[in-house]
Amino acid sequence: MADSEGARRREAALMVRRGDVFRSRGQHAEALGLFERAAALVPDDGLVNFMRAQELLATGRHAEALEGYGRAAELGADAAAVHAGRAGALHGLGRHEEALAETRASMEADPAFPGAIFNEGRELSALGRHEEALAAYDRALAVEPDGLANSGGVPEPAGPGSPHVHEERAHELYMLGRYSEALEAVERAIALAPRMVTLHNARGLALEALGRHGEALSSLDRAIGLDPGLASSHHNRGIVLVSMDRFDEAVASYDRALELDPGSEASHACRALALEALGLHGRALESADRAAEIAPRSEAAALARAEALSGTARHAETLAECDRALEINPGSHEAHTWRAASLHALGSHAEALDSVARAVELGAGGPGVDVLRASSLHALGRHAEALDSYDRALASGVRDAEVHHARAASLLALGRHGEAVGAYDSAIAVDPGNHAWHNNRGHALAFLGRHAEALEAYDRAMGLGVDHPMTRLGRADSLLALGRPGDALGEYGRAAGAGADEALTGTGRASALLALGRHAEALESADAAAAAAPDDAIAHSARGAALLALGRAADALAAYDQALSLGPGSADMRHGRAAALGALGRGGEAGEARRPGGRVL
Repeated sequence: MADSEGARRREAALMVRRGDVFRSRGQHAEALGLFERAAALVPDDGLVNFMRAQELLATGRHAEALEGYGRAAELGADAAAVHAGRAGALHGLGRHEEALAETRASMEADPAFPGAIFNEGRELSALGRHEEALAAYDRALAVEPDGLANSGGVPEPAGPGSPHVHEERAHELYMLGRYSEALEAVERAIALAPRMVTLHNARGLALEALGRHGEALSSLDRAIGLDPGLASSHHNRGIVLVSMDRFDEAVASYDRALELDPGSEASHACRALALEALGLHGRALESADRAAEIAPRSEAAALARAEALSGTARHAETLAECDRALEINPGSHEAHTWRAASLHALGSHAEALDSVARAVELGAGGPGVDVLRASSLHALGRHAEALDSYDRALASGVRDAEVHHARAASLLALGRHGEAVGAYDSAIAVDPGNHAWHNNRGHALAFLGRHAEALEAYDRAMGLGVDHPMTRLGRADSLLALGRPGDALGEYGRAAGAGADEALTGTGRASALLALGRHAEALESADAAAAAAPDDAIAHSARGAALLALGRAADALAAYDQALSLGPGSADMRHGRAAALGALGRGGEAGEARRPGGRVL
């Protein structure tokens, strides 16, 4: 019986030695098979059960490994090693709080246990506790590396000569936004292991974060040269190319990453953003949808879908997708920013402003946020605040014609027409071929009474090949103001033919006809304008002017009274009413009516 027991133990020991050789070569499946057989021969051997658990862990069978470590502990296996093994299995299962507790138990059992400090940093990082993780890696740098090895004899990362510790320190510094220090750490690692591909990958990300895009691209190309099959290098290369506005190349890099790792939701999501930047909204949405299928709880996938939906003006769906992203991560400033853009597009400007404020609280910033805030403020009639936000966006170096144009609209609303002309000039300097910039510059010049310049601006707008009714109307108004009523009359007709508002064309025609002495036709045109827009004060004022010219003073007075009852009125309306009163022999009332704020009966 004793001989049989001894034979089993000798056979098990032989299997363990052979298994250890396979394990050292990375042939974990073969090693596991031998350790399984050895454990069956000597089920009460703690070391054999521990080695079996180690190989279960190496082959990704984390739940079985966790159970195996428990059996090894019951049989008296080294406590520090068992706790470290359990930590590895729990890490693989995503149970990082428990893994951290097991790592610390390993350190308590043996303060010098190899790799324990390094693994503590790993779990803290997984929990998002990056300051504490960084401190752990700093302690790992101070560990004396000589002789450190795990229970299987494999050297553990530790000490100032370990590229692994420097690499993990770089990761934590990167996550903390300390990009220059991250770059220093990863370059120290590269000096120790110049052909370690993940280091060049990490260096590329640090350089990208520092805005050194060309160097970042070179670093990632170096990583790909060392290992063309590493999907993350191709993915990160796409990120850098997007920053360089090289979107076609970025899509190609993401495509390569997905050939190597088809299940990467991050690559699908980033590819969607690059396609969206190219205006390929349908393909962008398909890529974002794929990301969401792979990872339904992915914030990146939800945000990619939101951007693609926004590109197709599906704002209600965009809003819903932003809300889904916020369910996943309530602290996502990107989701709040896109939510604000959707609300603004849907006309919910006060809610949009609230979302912008929340995004800023969470760390959002930059000219895009300033412009979004300004747009909502402008829509709410808070033009001075809007102007401040547009100015902040421009102060950051933005060269966007739309921002200058929107800023001009705020200046116009504040009655600062001269400055508005300057803002339109800035928009035109960036994008001289945009019809709207020239058209609106003409309107601002007309407000200033600079009608000859306004006419030139309208003519430049028309020269860009856009027959817009408001440009026709602007030209007609300027022609009339320049004393060219015949030309103005023809232009009002063309504006009407282009679809201009009937009240606006009718009142303009009435003024031109009056100037030409065609009073009866002027009244017909003003009547048509007033019928089309009964609440339009200018239409009723035009009726008053035509009636007065026809000698119908009483009817003219009634028309002017109607015009002034619809609002504060203009000097022309007050003077017209005064003229009607004078024609009726009511001189005293006429004098009173000419004064601003004069009583309206």
